[in-house]
Amino acid sequence: MESTDSLREQIEIIEKTVCWEFTGQKDDDGYGRIMVGGRSKRAHRIFYEAVKGSLAPGTRLRHAIAPPECIGRTCCNPDHMWTTKESAPNSCAEPPSTSISTDSLQSRVEFISGSGCWKYSGATGERGFGRLVLDGKEHKAHRFYFENYKGVLPPGAQLELGHPERCIGNLCCNPAHWRAVLPLGPSVNGIRKCRKGHLITGTNVVTERRGNLIVERCRQCRQAAWREQKQK
Repeated sequence: MESTDSLREQIEIIEKTVCWEFTGQKDDDGYGRIMVGGRSKRAHRIFYEAVKGSLAPGTRLRHAIAPPECIGRTCCNPDHMWTTKESAPNSCAEPPSTSISTDSLQSRVEFISGSGCWKYSGATGERGFGRLVLDGKEHKAHRFYFENYKGVLPPGAQLELGHPERCIGNLCCNPAHWRAVLPLGPSVNGIRKCRKGHLITGTNVVTERRGNLIVERCRQCRQAAWREQKQK
């Protein structure tokens, strides 16, 4: 794998769309190509894995999480891509039960150049989140967009902004600006404990990335599991 500095030398950042335009060799389909270990690989995949971690076998990348002005196949900005399985090339692996066309979703947002935010233009709730009503059921807009582009969230999962200092906040529906977090146990009177009763504080919690999901774990339990595994 090439170094981060070496990769940066092969792109030009387009300010208007925040695209990372690959400036090296391209194939007949318009994708950038990089030689790695004697093999030619697609540049956007190399950049994605360098920034967000290795992709599971059978995973494909698509330039879908981006404003319409994204340059597409030569763009190597990982935030302009989303993952899907080869068995479902034109949709999420697990689409929400309530479906809506991509064109309809994009018509409900305003694309903000520079920050890459998708500002929801419909109704809003008390906390400033967009509200979307489909088939008689109300949804939080940012969660609905996230699930349409990245797949259904597991029970209990919450969404939080990955980079709130560069985003408009609750009205933003760009899935790339949100990350899914699976909290470690419910809060009772402001106090959280893991399944084994350990108090969850800022120093006793670790986060792990599992695909598109951030999972919180009790540090004490994690260390105990590590010691047990090491003894085997």
